[in-house]
Amino acid sequence: MSTKGSYSMTKSLVDQRDCEEAQGERTVKGHVTCQLVLTVTGAVLGSFQFGYGMGVTNNAEKSIKAFMNKTEVDRTGTGFSDDALKNLWALAVSIFGIGGSFGGFFGGWVAKNLGRKRGSLFNAMLGIVCAAMLFASRRAATYELFITGRFLHGFQTGIYTAITPLYLSEISPTHIRGAVGVLTQLGVVTGLLTAQVLGFHVILGGANLWDILVGLSAVPCVGQLLILPLCPASPRYLMISQHDEDASRRALESLRGVTDVQDELDEMKKEMSSQEKQVSIAQLFLRPSLRMPIIIGIVMQMSQQLGGIFGGEHEAFKSVAVVVTMCYIVFFAIGPGSIAWLIIAELFAHDSRAAAFSVCLFVNRMCSFVVGYVFPFFQDGLKDYTFLPFTVLLALFFLFTFFNLPETKGKTFEEVASLWKDKYHSKGIKDQYGFSESGSSEIILSQNQSNLSGAYYGSTNKLYDLESSQH
Repeated sequence: MSTKGSYSMTKSLVDQRDCEEAQGERTVKGHVTCQLVLTVTGAVLGSFQFGYGMGVTNNAEKSIKAFMNKTEVDRTGTGFSDDALKNLWALAVSIFGIGGSFGGFFGGWVAKNLGRKRGSLFNAMLGIVCAAMLFASRRAATYELFITGRFLHGFQTGIYTAITPLYLSEISPTHIRGAVGVLTQLGVVTGLLTAQVLGFHVILGGANLWDILVGLSAVPCVGQLLILPLCPASPRYLMISQHDEDASRRALESLRGVTDVQDELDEMKKEMSSQEKQVSIAQLFLRPSLRMPIIIGIVMQMSQQLGGIFGGEHEAFKSVAVVVTMCYIVFFAIGPGSIAWLIIAELFAHDSRAAAFSVCLFVNRMCSFVVGYVFPFFQDGLKDYTFLPFTVLLALFFLFTFFNLPETKGKTFEEVASLWKDKYHSKGIKDQYGFSESGSSEIILSQNQSNLSGAYYGSTNKLYDLESSQH
């Protein structure tokens, strides 16, 4: 038998063994523990605050506009014109998205350097400061403080949108990672609904209570400060970024409720051994194996925001279609709303995940700013056809996603990343450093062609063991 044929046969047997072992690794060794539930709850409070911040101004619009106009009257003796007030309000609402864009970029740095847990605690303290600014704006009689608070609140929640999906994906067992990932957007929608309900004029949206409404954004931050100190850090972050296997093991044992967590540790080690240094934002677009995943991530974020859902919800809440609108938002939450966040964590390995989140979150919040700012003008110009441009965009996003997004269900992070590496290796595409995206496979071929024994397969000696047993 030729060397090439022998290699193909042995590699096939190794692949079969790897598949069987991978299935074993995915067998549930524990159960959904109280510690896992507590940690997920603490993390999702960040998403809740994000949703609350998006929706808190909607039903209180009339009261806050009146405050802005009265402040201007007290200063100059004349109020704003209708157009000036409309533009000032559009700025106050949409600047939340601008802050979120910068927060998304900074969130990658926070996740990388402070970690998922400590980063969330830091961000919770920042959130309390933002809530205090928003609360104080009416008593200080300055709408500039309100707008500045909205920008910083957007920045702070932008950090959350970078950290929370990472934290959730890295503490979850593979078999429920998708279900836990959905909780990110569910937390957003729950916060949004809470803000909408509390914002009704008869509750906290009135002229004398709207400052309490915006100040309540501090509540989920206080909840995080109480809950997260009782929770473990991300085991994957501890292992891959901090190189602390003992701390990672303790975190896994706490989350899984069992002491046998070696399979998960081995999977992390395998991912760690296949990585080099942290990937920069520029490298996401330069490396062939990362270029399509980042494009898919960007398109998914655009499809989430450019569907017009966060621009249309405000007007819908003024109509009688409240129940229908909320059903629409809930289904959005468990569908495109959550997948856009979940897919980023699944498409990228640990070394590129933080950079990918930064880019995708910047795009997400910029799109949010655009929708929030232009939607009132779309309504004035297009009337009943306001959502037509969004519908066309969604159709294009659907076609792109259908033809380019691979299935990630039940796969480990490393397995998903290898899909792209194998694809571009098979095409002979080199990265910007002149190396192929799957150097280990080239080593195998070279060693087999040279008839060298003990060929190296991946980062283990499985192929060597298999060939030795055949001889």
